[in-house]
Amino acid sequence: MTVAVEMKDVAGRLTELVKRMQAGDDIVLEQAHQPVARLVPYDDDSERQDWLRLASERLAQAYGEDEPEYPLRLIKEANAAYGA
Repeated sequence: MTVAVEMKDVAGRLTELVKRMQAGDDIVLEQAHQPVARLVPYDDDSERQDWLRLASERLAQAYGEDEPEYPLRLIKEANAAYGA
C-alpha cells in the first residue's frame, strides 16, 4: 500500500509512518500535493544479495577461467602472513 504525506505533516506522524513502513507500505512525501520523494521499506537481505551478485560478477570478469597460474619464481617479496 502507498501512503501519501505532505512534508509539513511528517514530523507529527513520524511514529505512524515508521510503523507503516515496517509493515511494508511505501510512503510518498509530497510538497503542495506534488510527489517529491518515495520512502520504501528497507530490505537488508535483498540489497546484500545484490552486492554479492555484483561482486561475484566483477571477480569473474577480473579472473577468467583461462587465467594463467603464476610460478613461485615470479614472486619478488613473499607475504609472511600468507597461510599463517
